[in-house]
Amino acid sequence: MNHKMLLLSALLAGAFGSQTVLAQTTTDDPSAPKTREQVKAETRDAAAAGKKVPVGEQHDNKRKPVTSETTRAQVKADTKAAKAMGEMKTSEGDLNKLPPPAAGSPPPADRADVKAETKRAMKNGEIERSEESGKPKK
Repeated sequence: MNHKMLLLSALLAGAFGSQTVLAQTTTDDPSAPKTREQVKAETRDAAAAGKKVPVGEQHDNKRKPVTSETTRAQVKADTKAAKAMGEMKTSEGDLNKLPPPAAGSPPPADRADVKAETKRAMKNGEIERSEESGKPKK
């Protein structure tokens, strides 16, 4: 039985010993997987040489500053001119404004004039009052 155990242990030692020898690959073999240190060294070398690095491995994420060819004063002047010509409305206040009156038209009436005209029309029966509120019907 000692011979069997000795033979079995020799076979096992040979099998495990051969795997460690086969696991050690040389760096000359291009199909061999690279170690982490090798990949890091290649990445550093490529970055130092200015070569493109795969997207996930880029370390230089600096953005170029965005510059404009027009000055602030030019932009303001262009905006003011566009507003004056009615080409641009920028705020809700601008949207609620009436367009400028046409040339030769009478100026718009003020609030007091409109109220006086409404009272005159009600007296003359030109505007009917509603039954419930006593206010003119719309």
